[in-house]
Amino acid sequence: MEPVTLLAIQALGGATVVGGAYGAVKTALNGTKERVKELEKDSKDAHDRLARIETKLDFLVERSQQG
Repeated sequence: MEPVTLLAIQALGGATVVGGAYGAVKTALNGTKERVKELEKDSKDAHDRLARIETKLDFLVERSQQG
């Protein structure tokens, strides 16, 4: 084979490897994106629950101080 042909084949092979690596990274990032969304949702839920508990505790403390 001529050197130009060999270089063309190598370039195509390299592009395939790069494309495959890009696809793997993109898939991993999409999975990470979904996990982050789930963590944000869980964090907001936990924050809301803590706010309700705090409100109930404030109510109980006020009530105990009144009588």
